[in-house]
Amino acid sequence: MFKLHVAVTRASVDAMKADLTKTLPDVKSSHRCEALARAFGFRTYATMRAATADASEALVREADACVFAAYLVGHGFEVDTRLFQYAAARAAMEAVLASEPQLNPNGFGAGGPKRVNGIWETQAARAKRVEDARTKFMDETSVEEFLLALAFVSRLTPMKVINSRAGSYGLKHDAERQPCTFPDGRPLGHGYISNGAFIVAAVHAGFRFKAYEDARGLPSLNVAFNMSARSITRARAGSNVSNKPQRSNEATGGAQMALH
Repeated sequence: MFKLHVAVTRASVDAMKADLTKTLPDVKSSHRCEALARAFGFRTYATMRAATADASEALVREADACVFAAYLVGHGFEVDTRLFQYAAARAAMEAVLASEPQLNPNGFGAGGPKRVNGIWETQAARAKRVEDARTKFMDETSVEEFLLALAFVSRLTPMKVINSRAGSYGLKHDAERQPCTFPDGRPLGHGYISNGAFIVAAVHAGFRFKAYEDARGLPSLNVAFNMSARSITRARAGSNVSNKPQRSNEATGGAQMALH
């Protein structure tokens, strides 16, 4: 199971409201808003709006789908709790993507240049590839990939330096093999996580990363994180590790450079 925390800001609240308006059109707008507020631990929607008035200080709160659904049940609406989780996850993903414009489902950036009809693509064409790929990030499949990756990375421990062996592409395969459910017990995911979705989940969880070049000296789509090797080993073995990463002094490989 995963725990999703979201920075509650005016922008994220408005994004979640718009999302829920589309997915829960039969629920009264006032009930959607009040349920949203309670899901983040506020007494009322007005209280939540007041708390987000100061844009300089974001409140990070857990998104509680069960509380969201319980409020609506009490007002005569049965809803799929996953719809709230999708809305909250999209808000979390959008915050990461806004801060990292090179992130896309394939990974970080466009990767190495490609040839089209024997001609190397231009920088503008590479940028367009990234832009086009990013539009696919918010569908339901990508959101579930993000949540599945988040369940895995939440069991890992950050360290002070980048661990060159903590690469996104290898770790995403570890996350794919981890069984996971929604809080209501329904299975989460479909056995696949894109490289980009894993990176977004790791950044959301507070990890830093370094982009690097592949064996040919070309920009790689993969990145390395400041993740402890010991915690990765425990997570791979299915050990019960704290959901809240703790700072580690373990210095396993890698140097701090081009950190994000």
